[in-house]
Amino acid sequence: MRRGDTMFTSYLTVKQFSELFGVSKSLVYRLVKSGDVQAIRLGSKNYRISPNEVQFVEGRKVLP
Repeated sequence: MRRGDTMFTSYLTVKQFSELFGVSKSLVYRLVKSGDVQAIRLGSKNYRISPNEVQFVEGRKVLP
């Protein structure tokens, strides 16, 4: 998965999202908690980020 690939068909894990954008998982968790990145919570600690959100984040200046 490369950053330029925007044709995702399934939700990304926090790890996949962090690898895609080259940031730490802890930063992704902070962005989710602050509302800067929208995610679906599964269980007590698992999140999934939609393909649409990935495209939206690519177009915004959310990440350093």
